[in-house]
Amino acid sequence: QPLFQSPPRLIEADEILSKWKHWSTGVVNNVVKTKESEVNVLPSVYPGRPSFSNPLFIGRKFDSYAPEFAAAASFLPRLWGARKIGATLRGGDYTDQQLEAVLSIANRFGIRDELVDPGLTVSEFRDLIQVSPSQMILRSIMNLEKSTYALSDYGSMYSGETPFYFSPTDKVWRSYDFSEGANRNSLLEIHPFSAAHKKLYVDFAPLLAQAFGVSDQVEFCTVFRCISVRYGFREEPIPSDRSFFVDYDPGHWANPYFSVLVNKGVLVAEKNGKIHPGRAIDRGQFVEMIVRLLHDGIVPEYTGNSLFSDMKKEAPFFDSVHFLAKKGIIKGYADKTFRPYLSLSRAEAVKILLSALEISPLKLTENAEPIFSDTTGWERSWVETAHQQGLVSGYADETFKPHEPLSRAGAAKLLVESGVGE
Repeated sequence: QPLFQSPPRLIEADEILSKWKHWSTGVVNNVVKTKESEVNVLPSVYPGRPSFSNPLFIGRKFDSYAPEFAAAASFLPRLWGARKIGATLRGGDYTDQQLEAVLSIANRFGIRDELVDPGLTVSEFRDLIQVSPSQMILRSIMNLEKSTYALSDYGSMYSGETPFYFSPTDKVWRSYDFSEGANRNSLLEIHPFSAAHKKLYVDFAPLLAQAFGVSDQVEFCTVFRCISVRYGFREEPIPSDRSFFVDYDPGHWANPYFSVLVNKGVLVAEKNGKIHPGRAIDRGQFVEMIVRLLHDGIVPEYTGNSLFSDMKKEAPFFDSVHFLAKKGIIKGYADKTFRPYLSLSRAEAVKILLSALEISPLKLTENAEPIFSDTTGWERSWVETAHQQGLVSGYADETFKPHEPLSRAGAAKLLVESGVGE
């Protein structure tokens, strides 16, 4: 049966479960036999009834820990995906549908080797296969089919290189670094097989699929934050769930500000899990962060017509930009555009923030020297007001660099220290 209904989507697992039930019943009654090629692909034990209620996960529930569960425990999604790719390539029937399925599985579960690259197009993948030596293709297939993405024994389990241990008291598989790494301020607690669990699985499969596949109840840590998947926790997703910072630097000066914004549902990572603290923040991103701070992480829906020629209803930041525009906080440009992806300057950020806080700029004293030597235009009154409020301090050389782009880390600091939304 084809695994995918369409290339970017996983097939609904209830269909897989129904086939599994038919297959496993047939084996018990000696009606059907497992093909030799499937012996190492299918799990030998499937006790997980709770997963029947959710169309995405094939999970396992450990009511009690016993040796016979060990074989099933090694059936992690990424392991299965690698073996499925290997089996597909071994068939040698490289149709567009087959290659598309291979790339989709690789992309979904973060599988990559010398032959399989989820970033390739179907035509590029086909070209690579055609020019690759047969020995390399065979080596790749063998590595995928004998994948060690997951290893298990009767007392421990591995997801990638991270060891897990089973706690019989609370029936949870827990990574050995969880107790040390779990920070209550950023710990993510969700219910197994819930909508929140499913959304994280879909959004960050390369980062989370392995550990999510360990068991229905599991606790582990990523680089930035730890996750506890246990019964009784929250079931519905919230914006801050998407905050997984692959490029997290433990020593970065802005970490305290990032943590505050994560917990408020204001700061979320990109689909690849990165936050890019040193990258210039876009105008649209900054506006959305302000709106989320004002509304407890939620962006109010705007139902009117677009006020800007470059902002369509389905565009990112549409609702946030129009929320502030209707309040007169932002106006856009003379050509009726807003340019949401243009980098925001330090002075523009100060003006937007003070306007959102309903703080008017100071009336400058005639002939008074500017606080910062490089703020001599429209930005001066706004920047000096922010300085008076204790929001900005400038640089050691007494400049403010008002027209330089504001970094994402700088934006986080500015927003948190402003107290907007409090």
